[in-house]
Amino acid sequence: MVREAEDRHLRIRLRDLVRVDSRDVRDHEVRRVDAFRRDETMAHESCLELAAEEEIDPRQQDRRHLGSSVTLHLVDEDMRRGLAQIARGEYFEAHETLEDVWRAADPEEKDFFQGLVHVAVAWYQAGRGNRVGCERQLEKAARRLGPFAPEHRGVAVELLLLSVEDARRTAQEGSLALSPPFVAAGEKPFGCSVVVWRTGDGGREYLILHRRTSLGPDHEGDWAWTPPSGARHPGENPHDSAARELLEETGLELEIARAGVGGDEWAVYFAEAPTEADIVLDDEHDRFRWVTAAEAERLCLPAMVGESISAVEARLALELPPPENS
Repeated sequence: MVREAEDRHLRIRLRDLVRVDSRDVRDHEVRRVDAFRRDETMAHESCLELAAEEEIDPRQQDRRHLGSSVTLHLVDEDMRRGLAQIARGEYFEAHETLEDVWRAADPEEKDFFQGLVHVAVAWYQAGRGNRVGCERQLEKAARRLGPFAPEHRGVAVELLLLSVEDARRTAQEGSLALSPPFVAAGEKPFGCSVVVWRTGDGGREYLILHRRTSLGPDHEGDWAWTPPSGARHPGENPHDSAARELLEETGLELEIARAGVGGDEWAVYFAEAPTEADIVLDDEHDRFRWVTAAEAERLCLPAMVGESISAVEARLALELPPPENS
């Protein structure tokens, strides 16, 4: 906790006007000075400054004493920046960005932005192993954000609250291995996947990524294996969102196209990768595999995730000639 200087009593007193402390003046020395009625030149005149009673490193000064760099017309821009920081797992930085937005926001929206701050702090505390602090922040996030569901300022609040509730259950069970908060655009599609394929020795192979958790790289189950995917940021074009997720999670820059499979809540794209493509994983994943469509459908859970890859395989089977080595 950053220390704050104590609030000082700023009432102007006699000694501030005439530069004499009343305790040093005897009764027979009192005379009229007229400091209020006319301008008098005082010896050693200087600005009135009260020193803090406690020396505080200015680099540690509480930001509440500083002028906010955020103006009202930048609220949307800085909100998007804070949400992008949450999506990247930069929870401490997100908390600072969103707290500045909260200070600049209109009173009727302050609870919304405060709720986003609580989300960032909750996951930050989870990363520090502070279960009590995490649970308190999750409770506050749910309370603040609830009135703004299902959507506010382009953010899918209802979906975010579902991830907050999931995190609360995880923490109550004694674990701080929280799934990342789902911060998505408030309009459909809420997120995007890119089904990446290449031609292997036995035919088409599909890229799947294993999400890093405290359970280790051998963990299997829901959301353990997925194609490159993620939430669409508020105000972000779906195509740009898919390309960004692909680059961030794998290091690949490929030509992507809408696959035309799945529903309207989640956009599925597909792309062909070179056979020798170099995969560079982000911090959210610990390993990757190239597998057949059938193996991808078995590993990628819940079922709708694996089925999206099988649907792309079915489309490619109709559109492309069989590989020469199949």
